[in-house]
Amino acid sequence: MNIANSYSSFRRSFPLYFFLAVLGLVASCSGESDGPTPAYQVGNFTDDRDGQEYQYVIIGSQTWMAENLNYETPLSSCYDNDPANCTTYGRLYDWWDAIDACPEGWHLPTLEEYQVLIDRFGGVEQAGASLKATTGWDAPNTGANDLSRFSALPGGSLVQNLFERLGQEGEYWTATPLTTNSAAFVRLHFNSTQVETTLQKSLNLGGSCRCVKD
Repeated sequence: MNIANSYSSFRRSFPLYFFLAVLGLVASCSGESDGPTPAYQVGNFTDDRDGQEYQYVIIGSQTWMAENLNYETPLSSCYDNDPANCTTYGRLYDWWDAIDACPEGWHLPTLEEYQVLIDRFGGVEQAGASLKATTGWDAPNTGANDLSRFSALPGGSLVQNLFERLGQEGEYWTATPLTTNSAAFVRLHFNSTQVETTLQKSLNLGGSCRCVKD
């Protein structure tokens, strides 16, 4: 055996061994991480009812719309009655409209379905950072990185014919009723990474909609 030749061959191949070892370590660490996991597929679909195109994102076992719904129903409205706000932030719906507004093959998510999404990105105290879009919010848009590609937007709300908090809060209806007059919704803030889930909203007030695939 030629020891000198063996040593020379090892020295030439050492960078490759080192690279593979480091790559294996990174892969191992990534597999063991309990941190947020980025979405792994995005795409587009068309709402056959009005021809509008929406982005979607697959996150784990769930497929979410990655834009606020902008399908016109008789009782839905644009913030400040300005169509430009519908284009950016989607429409505001009362709960009864929200229940029926999603396209065929999609539905208004339950609070439990939202909770699966929130838990995937760190829970209620920090998931807002991963769920919020990096644009469209008032400053400081605390922590927003849109790791989820969910791209939540602050469409505000409609309360007794008054439009409130565009750019500051996203209030999303869920399909989970809480009383005969209220249902659960989730809320994200421009100045926090928190996602509020222990809230109830009167059924006749206006909020945004995201749909999740059946």
